Amino acid sequence: MEEHPSPEAVQSGQAPAPKSSRFKRWLHGKNSWFARFARQDLRGWTPILSANFVVFAYLLAGVVLLPIGIAVLVSSLNVQEHRVS
Repeated sequence: MEEHPSPEAVQSGQAPAPKSSRFKRWLHGKNSWFARFARQDLRGWTPILSANFVVFAYLLAGVVLLPIGIAVLVSSLNVQEHRVS
């Protein structure tokens, strides 16, 4: 079993800090992700798609899907019902 140095030896710099202590500093240090999250000091979210691209994509989808929709509508209006008795 690995022996851990005493807290006095770690604070005086005579012994390396155990891994759990390094993890706590990484998680709770001044500039850690959690500390920046708590201070609400993280970078802002930026959208990947520009407004021009989204408008163009919607127009393109409309141009492609409009004839398909018209064809489905016309074919559904020409449906005749036959009853078998």
